Order: sequence, then structure tokens, then C-alpha cells
Amino acid sequence: MYVYTLPAGLLGRYIGRALRFRVERFAYYLDLTGRSLRRVEVEADSLQPQCEVDHRKFERLLLNFLEVERLSKRTCSYTLDAPRFPRIIYNLEQETTDHLEGSLQLRGETHPVRCSKMLEGPELVVRCPIDTREFNVPRYSILFGLFSVSQHVEVETRVPLKVVKL
Repeated sequence: MYVYTLPAGLLGRYIGRALRFRVERFAYYLDLTGRSLRRVEVEADSLQPQCEVDHRKFERLLLNFLEVERLSKRTCSYTLDAPRFPRIIYNLEQETTDHLEGSLQLRGETHPVRCSKMLEGPELVVRCPIDTREFNVPRYSILFGLFSVSQHVEVETRVPLKVVKL
């Protein structure tokens, strides 16, 4: 599971860096038949910065140790406020062949989120666009907003088809 962020701000749009975070610890819960997803829980402190990506989300440049440590600490303590809100929870309410609808609980706020679902080669790919303003996530910016992170992030999950019972 990955989280993608985009640069924003007056200068950030042109020389900022789009980043990919890897989710280290998460759990998913199925219904009694074991064929449908009901709930996904992510540990808020388990997001680890991984690399800079290009506009197609391909790995472009790895982050150095200091960048990883600084981004991890800032994401955990300030952006997601993991000590107060240790879990991010997605409850699935409706599933069709091409999308999922459910509610996302992030930083104590719960709002509906619609995710797309598609097959890409040997994987089932689920993409969830999230507007962090709805969840009162503080905006990360430096130099009076010249460099900042976009309020729109995307969570992407890739599941091999041999794992999914279709």
C-alpha cells in the first residue's frame, strides 16, 4: 500500500518533489464468507517516506537517510497526529465491479470516500483519492507557502490476483 503526494505552492509546483510513502502496518477484515472486504485499518505511525516519483508514479530518486527521518517524524507527529489518532480506518459500505464506496476515519473526522478498482495485468489495483482538507489535516509548507504539499493525496493498493478469490 502506497500514499502519493504532490508538490504545491508558487514555486513548489515547478521545482517541488512528488513523494511516495509506503504503509508498513495495516490490517484488512473480510466478511464471514471471506470473499468481500469490509474494513481496512492502518497504523498512523507506519507511513515511511520511500522515494521521489515522476508524474506517472515511477520511482525517480531515493530519499537519503536524513530526509526519511525528517519526513517520518513530521508525518507521524504533526500531519497525522499519530499519538492522538493512532489508526486510520476505512469501512467499506458498497462494492461494484469498478469502484468501492465507504467512509474514511482520519484524525477523528469521518467522511465518505469513493475508490476506483481495476485490473492491471496480474494485479487488482485500488486507488483512493483523498482531499485532506475534509479531515482537518494541517498543510505542510515552508517559506510562507512558496513550497507546500498539495491537499490531494492518493492511496494505491496493489493485490496480486492469485491472492484474491474471484
